[in-house]
Amino acid sequence: KADSLRPYGPELYCESYQVLEIPDGAVVYCDPPYEGRTKAHHFESFDYEEFWEWVRGLSSRCTVITSCFECPSDFVTMHSWGDTVVRHNHGKGSDGTDEKLVMLSC
Repeated sequence: KADSLRPYGPELYCESYQVLEIPDGAVVYCDPPYEGRTKAHHFESFDYEEFWEWVRGLSSRCTVITSCFECPSDFVTMHSWGDTVVRHNHGKGSDGTDEKLVMLSC
């Protein structure tokens, strides 16, 4: 009977945000490479300005939640973990940053 639940469950993809076809009304969680931090994942380049513009456009028809340390000023914090502990790459403990979940402000 698990197949009968498939149309109602979440769909997870590991793709460039630019190629996804996202239906209206979807709830979208974005976890972009953290600017100035995500070197371990071998991102040669990531256009943050283009990404935030894409989030703005998608937010007009979907609920979009993004994790980040830094975001443009037109986004609001939904939740903040405060001074975070870097959990990978030989983390050195608290580093004064604010990891958070954000959404475009209304």
